[in-house]
Amino acid sequence: MQQEVDHVIEQLADIEATAVEIMNATEKEKKQIHDEMLKACDEYDTMLEEQTKLALEELEQELEKQQAMELKKLEEETKQTLDALQQKYDSNHRVWVQTIVNDMVRV
Repeated sequence: MQQEVDHVIEQLADIEATAVEIMNATEKEKKQIHDEMLKACDEYDTMLEEQTKLALEELEQELEKQQAMELKKLEEETKQTLDALQQKYDSNHRVWVQTIVNDMVRV
């Protein structure tokens, strides 16, 4: 009978040792999965940051192009306005001067 009790205790000890090994393996696997998930999150964050950086750079370049185009357009409009004013002046300045002189002489 003592042998049977010893045998049962031995089997229980073996079962407990196996359970401890399973628990340890499970904890190890859990940590490994956790580490892999952290690595995957870090990689995703890095990729997302890079994509965001590239998108912002593209947007900035596009805005700079638009700004340059608008500035060029404004410069052209200003030049056209100045040219039109110069042409009007060149065409009419003698008349204006004569009108001013006549008005001054009449006074």
